[in-house]
Amino acid sequence: MNSTLGEQFLTARQLAARLGIPVYTIYKMSRAGLLPTKRIGVHFRGLRFIEAEVRDALSRPVAVASGEVQ
Repeated sequence: MNSTLGEQFLTARQLAARLGIPVYTIYKMSRAGLLPTKRIGVHFRGLRFIEAEVRDALSRPVAVASGEVQ
């Protein structure tokens, strides 16, 4: 499945394989708002990711609850 900009939409499983992390981590990070997600349909299973957007999000610093930046 491709977006209108020619970027490929990936499933959580495909993204996990490309990043070398467990699938449950993808879902956990998505729920926490750490990964940009495209919702397909009304169910959580309908999530898709654009790899370039995810890599960009992962390259930014993350603020933690104590106010520190990691």
